[in-house]
Amino acid sequence: MILLHSLLLLSLQAPVGVNAVAVEIFEQDTEERLKDARDLLGRDREPEVHAGMRICVELDSPASVELLLETMRLTQDRTLSAAHYRDVSWEGLVQIKDLYAKRVVEAELNKNKKSAWMRQWCAETLGLYGDYDFGTSLTKALRDKELLVRSAAARALGRIKYKPAQKELKKLIKN
Repeated sequence: MILLHSLLLLSLQAPVGVNAVAVEIFEQDTEERLKDARDLLGRDREPEVHAGMRICVELDSPASVELLLETMRLTQDRTLSAAHYRDVSWEGLVQIKDLYAKRVVEAELNKNKKSAWMRQWCAETLGLYGDYDFGTSLTKALRDKELLVRSAAARALGRIKYKPAQKELKKLIKN
């Protein structure tokens, strides 16, 4: 965080050419931190996995969300169970604030055809974000073939109070 503030101050006071250098340094630092997060998320000790998640939350970027989703997709147990890695990743996902990073979760909901569990978790996460803009994707998820996804989408729509979905929700209740 201090580095970011320093770069912002530098960019406000420096000539245009220096701004490009500051951006390049910031991008290199971000890439290094993503590599660190990937490494830590793959480790076998809980404190290290949590440290990787915290880096992703601090970066609050589409790339860091993709890394958390990648970890959530794990199906093979390691020293820690795959479910444990998913829980840690979930803990990180719900802390994301950046809209573009949240859109990665929305894209996963819309595009993942293989894992109903991933679609369910993404629908729940979008509801926790509380952003009305995710209503269209969540309404579409009400037509998912899996009940657990439809249920999560319905809860999420209620959480964000997305009124355009009322007709779809009423159909779901009747069935």
